[in-house]
Amino acid sequence: MMLKKITPFVFFLFVISGAHSQTPQLLMDINTDSSAIDLYDASLLEFNGNAYFDANDGISGNELWATDGTSAGTHAVTDIWPGNGSSNPRGRIAYNGLIYFSANDSIHGTELWATDGTSSGTFMVKDIYAGQNGSAVNNFVLNNNRMFFSASDSIFGNELWSTDGSDTGTVMVKDINPGTASGFCSGFIVHNGKMYFTAKTDTTGYELWISDGTSEGTHMVKDIFPGTGDGYSYGQWCEYDNKLFFSANDGVHGFELWKTDGTGVGTEMVIDLYNGQTASYPSGIVVYNGLIYFPGADNVNGRELWSSDGTAAGTLLVKDINAGLAGSFPLGLTVYNDKLFFRANENISGAELWSTDGL
Repeated sequence: MMLKKITPFVFFLFVISGAHSQTPQLLMDINTDSSAIDLYDASLLEFNGNAYFDANDGISGNELWATDGTSAGTHAVTDIWPGNGSSNPRGRIAYNGLIYFSANDSIHGTELWATDGTSSGTFMVKDIYAGQNGSAVNNFVLNNNRMFFSASDSIFGNELWSTDGSDTGTVMVKDINPGTASGFCSGFIVHNGKMYFTAKTDTTGYELWISDGTSEGTHMVKDIFPGTGDGYSYGQWCEYDNKLFFSANDGVHGFELWKTDGTGVGTEMVIDLYNGQTASYPSGIVVYNGLIYFPGADNVNGRELWSSDGTAAGTLLVKDINAGLAGSFPLGLTVYNDKLFFRANENISGAELWSTDGL
């Protein structure tokens, strides 16, 4: 069952040359200083035939770049923070024919920006928090023909906002944590046409929320941990059987496997895997062969690989890889070629690559 040792990865701007070649080649040495970090964020966004990323060439700071896969076609889009200051573009997402992201131009702080991929077509959408403070826009998600995100202004704190791409069409959806306090919305997922996310109020703590994009349609699903305790704050989801599965804490059982259909009544714990107040901390949940799989701990086997059909009776230990309470600590569950791959440690060979067919 064990395949080979897991090794760490190092990211550079490389391309694979040739249809069948396995040899990566350096595309461009963006910053010729050998001690410098060229790429601060290794994620790429594909848009209109180019890939977009942020990089630092040692002259203009960390800015937005584009590449068509050739050295000649790799270039900075624009210098948002003029000179060697860094605008630190983050959260790139394509919407309505443009790329939207957060950036700081040194005058307005970190705000919502957009680009068509050209210098002249790069602009700030709205100065949400007027002045140099910046609105700290983050957590972009698309739903129902609009883009949603979290942001702060000078009146309401960090709350749920939406935009149609225009200044006047960029508005706060709801003041979740009333007044100057912040709701800190994050961990968005779109399920059945609605957004699910974690948010807080001063009276409920961080809990599970849902929104259809309107103020009236934005509300807490359930106060999982009654009172000010945090019932849900991780923002890790898995869609299965027309429900969302996640890890939550009701204040009695610790963090365990939960599910929701979007209603308070339909939000419930699947199983108390680690009996009592000790948490099993299910995480990295994936769907495979008609079931969900996740690492979790109980008081007999330690942290091992589990499967579930969404019921307590149908939640089973796949294998006690590291026999006893020590646990094998499965990590990085990935479905590939009809098998589920993950890292685990059986306490003989160390952390290695494992696979299972679920049987």
